[in-house]
Amino acid sequence: MDAATYAALLGTVLVLGAATLAGLAIYLLDRLTTRRHRPAPRLPDPYAEARALAARRRDPVVVRPAGSLAPSWRR
Repeated sequence: MDAATYAALLGTVLVLGAATLAGLAIYLLDRLTTRRHRPAPRLPDPYAEARALAARRRDPVVVRPAGSLAPSWRR
């Protein structure tokens, strides 16, 4: 391989590498700017249904007179 062919090959690799890096930088910047304006997806609470079921099954709160030491189930 003579010097002219080597220089042409090296120049081609350099230009293609620079173009690839520029394309990658443009892609990443575009992705970054579009993410800023888009709200984050709201994931459903995996325990919401369990909390709702527990709230429905819970015994009602019994208000005892002040100073009473009797448990609420004895009324």
